[in-house]
Amino acid sequence: MEAFPTSANTYDSLAEAYLNSGDRTNALKYYEMALEKADNDPRPDKDFLNRMRENAREKLKSLKKEP
Repeated sequence: MEAFPTSANTYDSLAEAYLNSGDRTNALKYYEMALEKADNDPRPDKDFLNRMRENAREKLKSLKKEP
């Protein structure tokens, strides 16, 4: 995150790592941050960003529904 603080993918990847390790609280936090960062992400591949947004939204929806 220090090297690429404006990259939404950085936050999305960190959220995925937290999710895979069972840390739902941080997974939620970083998926939300990924969505926030996506609006100003300098990545030229906007299709990638749109897929990442959709994935993050689905993960958030699922995390918020589960106990």
